[in-house]
Amino acid sequence: ARALQPDRQIHGSSNVTDRWEKVCLLGGGTGIAPLLQIARANLQDEDSKSEVIMVSVNRGDDVLMKQELDALASAHPDRFKVHYLDTSEGSRGTSEFIRGAFRITPSTPIPQDDELMILICGSDGFVDYWAGGIVRDENNKKVQGTLRGVLAEIEELNA
Repeated sequence: ARALQPDRQIHGSSNVTDRWEKVCLLGGGTGIAPLLQIARANLQDEDSKSEVIMVSVNRGDDVLMKQELDALASAHPDRFKVHYLDTSEGSRGTSEFIRGAFRITPSTPIPQDDELMILICGSDGFVDYWAGGIVRDENNKKVQGTLRGVLAEIEELNA
């Protein structure tokens, strides 16, 4: 299994492959790059069955790493989906958009810890809008604070 560097952990483990049934990645701007690494690790691990869904949030048609994302979607049509959200007209993402992209319906049961992981990467303002603000732990490392923002509007994830 592919792993992050030992000092980089997600919920207590550096393992990022075959850990969740569905890995939803939400990135803005250069935040796409680290999420793309997680997507690639899952897709290159032959033992991983994880479905990976990426949402790339950008302004206009200048989409960072679009060719790479489209190539992954083409190479792994059963396991990798990519959606693009253009915010150039002042629109912002909504819980309905995310619900559709990540295929979370009102009838979807509340996911268990091993079923769904949503990872967000972007500027502090981007993360704050989508999931609530970043806070610092006792070691001054950034961690997710209380779930707020667009993701908190999806009651199935906030129950």
